[in-house]
Amino acid sequence: MSKDCFDRFGDDLSEVLLSYLSFEDRFRCESVSKQIQRVIFKTQTKLNIRKSKKFISVGEKCNDFTVFETILQKLPNITDVDISYEFDANNPVNAM
Repeated sequence: MSKDCFDRFGDDLSEVLLSYLSFEDRFRCESVSKQIQRVIFKTQTKLNIRKSKKFISVGEKCNDFTVFETILQKLPNITDVDISYEFDANNPVNAM
């Protein structure tokens, strides 16, 4: 299937199809076509971040937010960011 095949779908239909995907899957689809890329970047307004190795550097006191910064640059319509981290006192990483 060529990239031009997706141009036949309107933005509304693309938005409905993409709404069934998780944020991670939507982000992976950004290279499929310019239209899908446009719909993803335009429609994503909320970002929920849970405890993840992507954002937590093990053995260091500070976090690496380069991935987070890249996401925010690509998604200019983000209006709500929810960052959740469960603190576990028994975990040696949290004691640092």
